[in-house]
This record gives sequence, structure tokens and C-alpha cells, in this order.
Amino acid sequence: MQVSQVLDPIQIRALETAHWLRQHISGVFRLAVALGLRPDDPAALLSEAMYKKDGVRPLGTAAEGI
Repeated sequence: MQVSQVLDPIQIRALETAHWLRQHISGVFRLAVALGLRPDDPAALLSEAMYKKDGVRPLGTAAEGI
């Protein structure tokens, strides 16, 4: 069994979990913005870091050594 066969599914799950968590954090900040408690949603910046504008993940796969 190749190392990448083990690590690729783990990386995919980690990215899915990070995206899910960012969405929930962003929801809390959107509520705070709506209530006038915050001027912006800093969690939205994480989305830019996690995904490129074309929707492709900027991170490589374990097979690429990342």
C-alpha cells in the first residue's frame, strides 16, 4: 500500500472538516454583523485561503509530498 493511498483520504477529510468549521464560524460572525456587533466577517478570509477563485483547492495531495 502506498503512503499516498493512506494520506489522500485523510487530507480530503481534513479539508472538508475545515470548510465545515469555517462555514459555522462565518455564520456566527454574520449574525454579529447583522446585530451591529462586528463590522465584518474575518472567517470569510479563510475561504480565500482554502480555495482559489476558480474553486480548485490550492493544496496538493499527499502524493505530491504536501
